[in-house]
Amino acid sequence: MMLALVLGGGGARGSYQIGVWKALRELDIKADIITGTSVGAINGAMIAQGEYERALDLWMNIENKMVFGGIYEEDDKKSKIEIVIEKLMENDLLNMNPLKELLEKNIDEENIRNSEVKFGIMTVDKDAYKEEAIFLEDINEGKLVDYIMASAALYPLVKAHDIDGKQYIDGGFYDNLPINMAVSKGADKIIAVDLKAIGIIKEDGENCEKEVIRISPYRDLGSIIDFKSSQMKKNIDLGYTDAMKSFKVLDGRSFTFLNGEVEKLEEKCFERFSEVYSFMGEDFERNKLLDGRCIEELMKLFNILLSGENDDEKFILQCAEKAGDIFDIDYIKIYTAQSFKDEIKREIIKVEYDEKFSMDDLKNIDIIPVIKNVLTPKSRVLIMAKIIKNIKETQKPKDILKVMSLNKEEFKGALFIYGIGAA
Repeated sequence: MMLALVLGGGGARGSYQIGVWKALRELDIKADIITGTSVGAINGAMIAQGEYERALDLWMNIENKMVFGGIYEEDDKKSKIEIVIEKLMENDLLNMNPLKELLEKNIDEENIRNSEVKFGIMTVDKDAYKEEAIFLEDINEGKLVDYIMASAALYPLVKAHDIDGKQYIDGGFYDNLPINMAVSKGADKIIAVDLKAIGIIKEDGENCEKEVIRISPYRDLGSIIDFKSSQMKKNIDLGYTDAMKSFKVLDGRSFTFLNGEVEKLEEKCFERFSEVYSFMGEDFERNKLLDGRCIEELMKLFNILLSGENDDEKFILQCAEKAGDIFDIDYIKIYTAQSFKDEIKREIIKVEYDEKFSMDDLKNIDIIPVIKNVLTPKSRVLIMAKIIKNIKETQKPKDILKVMSLNKEEFKGALFIYGIGAA
């Protein structure tokens, strides 16, 4: 069986692919075919030559001035976008001479040619506006870095790259995730790493006749032209955990859990969620006019939870991760169920101390204006959770319906806070 690794384009977001490579190394997964566009071609070359530590060091220490010339030496008071726009208006395109020097120092063409990997690059002939999907075996010796540069020439931000009198531009103008290119070389199974960057994608894996494992970021990877060190390190971590999730070694979506820990979260919350559902069931039916769409959707979500169907849309995990986002929990860490709950509870203590509120403060006022107009998101969610907790005592399920209609996503976070007994 021929396994292909397909690497999409996306500039500075390419650091994510190094994290994916780290995971593949740990899983002892090696590709027979590697195809890449733009930064995917750069990383593909590094992977083909097998020097992980070198690639990791490059991405961990890369700086903006190591990629582009003519932008980062400008006035520090101007944003990079302002400088880029000015240069485009003046037809003063950026140059990538620093990147070429960097690649010439780090890409070992002979090593890649001597490897068993079939390495391919996607670029576009600018004048003919036609794709050129070319494998290393068809590239003249000494020209590999040129073709990588051609694949990464993000025209009109940078100049087209000249190879023997022909002008080439970024392969993303034709196919930013060259799955079809890998299939044409005989791939039976494909691991495709999509950076969710601007560019045309001919085949995203959904309709491919071959098996495709698609790895893409749930979190924002930052700008494609800003190689900020802190973001590069974060992207590498995200690439690693997302890849491990794709191979079922880790769990979660926007947060990461050890295997089996999401189920523990669900076990903790399931009974308390069920109580809310059973108590509110009749009132849901009586109050559909309040916000029919919101109620029907939440009823559907509760039904999914209670029926155990639709494992791909785990309601409790949605609620947990929404709470994690609202309370600013570190999404780079790898959690157990207990450590995740502990982090949430620590943040809740801070909110309760800062706000100094209790349910007694809300008994004699209309809660909706308070929640809608006064409170911070953290406080809103905590108030929602306290309302859920007090529903049996107050006998006011309509309050929950009103709260749900305000912000469905925050209500999910509140359900989780209630579910772990932190309200």
